[in-house]
Order: sequence, then C-alpha cells, then structure tokens
Amino acid sequence: MVYYDVIAFLPLYITIEYFTKNTYYSRLFFTTLVSGYSIDEILNKRYYTLEALNNIEEYNSVAEKCILICVLYFSYDLFNKETYTNNGCIIHHAIGLCSGITLLYYSFYGILSLYLCCHEISSIFLSLKHLNICKDFSDKMFIVTFLGIRCTTLPIMVVKTYIKSKFLFIIMLVDSGLHIFWISQKIGNIRKKTKIKAKAKAKLINNNDEYLKLNIIEYGEKND
Repeated sequence: MVYYDVIAFLPLYITIEYFTKNTYYSRLFFTTLVSGYSIDEILNKRYYTLEALNNIEEYNSVAEKCILICVLYFSYDLFNKETYTNNGCIIHHAIGLCSGITLLYYSFYGILSLYLCCHEISSIFLSLKHLNICKDFSDKMFIVTFLGIRCTTLPIMVVKTYIKSKFLFIIMLVDSGLHIFWISQKIGNIRKKTKIKAKAKAKLINNNDEYLKLNIIEYGEKND
C-alpha cells in the first residue's frame, strides 16, 4: 500500500528544518504527526481495552504508517549533531530503528507500535520548551505527560512482550532502562536548580542584612 503522507513526511521535515533553522520545529512536526495518528487509532479502535492489550501483536495500516514515519525520522535524525553526541539519543534511535524494521518485515505488533508512538505526546512539550513557547507550562506538561503516559504504559508493554516475544521484551527492557535514566537526569537537574535558587536567595538575604547594618551605622554616625 502507498501512503502519500509517509512519502511527503521527510521532504516536509527537511523543509521545516531548512526554513526555521531550528531542529525543534521539525521535531515538533514529527511528534505531533505520529502521536496524533496513534491516539486517534487507539481511541477509534478501542485499543485501550484489556482485550486489545492482550492482542498487542495485531497489525493494521495506521500502525504501519506510524512505524514507517518513525523509521524515516530516526534514520535522518541520527545524523543530527545534537543526536550523535548524546548517548541516550543514539540508544533510543537505534532501538527505534531495529524494532521498527523488524515490525515492518514481519507485519506484527501494531498495537504495541501505536502505544509507543503515543508516547511522543511528551516530546511535543519538550520541543515547545526548547522553542521558548510557554516555557514553564511546557516544562510542567512534559513532566506530567512523560510520567502519566510513558511511565504507565511502558511497564504493561514490558510484561506483554515478555509473554509474547523475548526479542521485543529485551528491546522494551532497554527502552524502560533508558526512561529510568532520563527520569534520574531530570530529578538531578531539578535538585541542581533548587540548590542554585536557595544559594541565590541566601546571598540576597545576606546582602540585604549587610546593607541594613551599613544604614544603621551611617544613621548612628550622623546622630553623633
């Protein structure tokens, strides 16, 4: 089957990147596209039910479309300087390519693919944050969607793949480990920011105290 939107994806992605001179605009296009397709299919086909989750190997055209777009994106983005200098991104993209090509070849695990693609909702807010679009709100929404969507569905997918396919189970296990690493990084960054703010606040209080003391001394000298 020919998917014209898949054919148009990479040229559009490159065009957006070329005219905006910012990778995050094109990434925003990718994440919005695949998460939109996957969420629409999950809701329309009721893939959120227990029966659907027990049949994650079911395959369909929308899942195939999402996988193709992801394979194109990962292949192209691997050559981005921001990606090939980041070990976490390299592992993530390598996992995406290996699993994507395998799923396309055997035409299975479509529901699993849709769930993994809907994880990109959190990446939408990450791109918005980097683009300074409602930065504080986008950062909060990134954390909420990351924990609320990725961290709730990933454990389910790990258990299901363990039952169904050992190869995909290993892939999902590595992906889960990567997400744990990202969470620990985020917590570390929050702690650093909190410490910096606390130090800045303490310094400001000390400066105000010193200023107050000087004013008292000056006032005392004048009265003398």
